[in-house]
Amino acid sequence: KNGFVATGGVLWDRSERWIFGYNRHLRFCFVIEAELWGIKDGLELLPQRNYDSVLIQTDSIEAINAIQG
Repeated sequence: KNGFVATGGVLWDRSERWIFGYNRHLRFCFVIEAELWGIKDGLELLPQRNYDSVLIQTDSIEAINAIQG
């Protein structure tokens, strides 16, 4: 559905220690767009903290399908 949404995420290290969290206000968009913005925002923040590898976890099969093409 289309609605007023925000997105965000949490990044953990290999030992499952919290690194940082983030969020973004998106106004009106589809849920899949919010899921993808959340993943994109997290990926863009990683290089600033000198991380060069990542494992993405999401509960959105639509986001997984969109990323895998």
